[in-house]
Amino acid sequence: MDKLLLWRLVGAFINVAVLSRSAQWLFKNRIHSPRKRALSVLVLVFLIEFIGIYYLYKDITLALHILLFYYVPFLLMWFLKDLFDASGRQVDKPSAKTRKYFLK
Repeated sequence: MDKLLLWRLVGAFINVAVLSRSAQWLFKNRIHSPRKRALSVLVLVFLIEFIGIYYLYKDITLALHILLFYYVPFLLMWFLKDLFDASGRQVDKPSAKTRKYFLK
């Protein structure tokens, strides 16, 4: 495997991980729904990465190519992780009816 390609992938993973986790932390108190927060983080990180790559290379087709093949797989990975966490949190909360049923 080409070393340059490997380092680009490692850099893309670190970049997306840091941006998505920090955006999750910043939006935690502002957006209370975990699904909306996950979607907001996905869109925000996508836009930041696209603007940064476009600013670096000054070519929209190259920026889209790099974004789609290097960054989008990691963005989707973190997005799915956030969605799975959100669905797990909703299942853990028992409803008021089940609490009353079990307390009797």
